[in-house]
Amino acid sequence: MTEIVLGYVGAAAKGMMIGIHPGTASLFVDLSIAHPLVMLLFFILTAVTFNLFGFIIGI
Repeated sequence: MTEIVLGYVGAAAKGMMIGIHPGTASLFVDLSIAHPLVMLLFFILTAVTFNLFGFIIGI
C-alpha cells in the first residue's frame, strides 16, 4: 500500500513540475498570466487526472 501511495505522490509531483515552464519562459519574454489561480487549478486537476488514469491502467 505504501508503494502505491508513494508512486502516486511522486507522479503528481512530476506532473506539477509542468508549472515551472511559465516561470522559466517569463525570464526570456514578457509573460502575463490573466488568471493564475485558474491556471494552478488546471495544473493540479490535470496532474491528478493523469495519475488516476495511470493508476487504473496499472490495476
